[in-house]
Amino acid sequence: PTRLVDVTLNPYIALYFAVEDSERDVDAEVLVFEKKAGAINSRGVRLVSLLAISTDYSFKALIELYKSTYGEEITEDEIVAIIEEHQFVEFNEMLSNSNERLYNQEGTFILCTNVVENNTIQKQIRGIPKSEVSCSIRIPVEYKAKMKEELDVKYAINEHTIYPELNIFA
Repeated sequence: PTRLVDVTLNPYIALYFAVEDSERDVDAEVLVFEKKAGAINSRGVRLVSLLAISTDYSFKALIELYKSTYGEEITEDEIVAIIEEHQFVEFNEMLSNSNERLYNQEGTFILCTNVVENNTIQKQIRGIPKSEVSCSIRIPVEYKAKMKEELDVKYAINEHTIYPELNIFA
């Protein structure tokens, strides 16, 4: 599991990511999430972002870190409620416009929370269970190359538009 998972709002781009490695001899899959997203400056997103830099996951330490970083109070009950669910970050146009790759990918993020055992926050990051996926679309291996080609021809979705950095063009 990783703390930050890239997602896209565009189903064609999601399909591109699924079939991008069309040479790989396995079926592809697009996972669809229908979740309420929080603003980039919401309490949930802020707290989970702090978990990424914290070395002390005690409630006391997190409450102090949150207050010193954001100048706001947060309670132990709020921390527990927030950590129960991964934080889906709503699309942020200003952030997207500042990063060409994020803009081209129509991207945003899922911030994964930590495992909680016996009311204690663990260092381990919680994976995203299949139960959080609203829908899964499987693409059989034999269709991957054709779908990748059609995405390029019909929608100009290809490695150059998805990864606009200079090293791709070099």
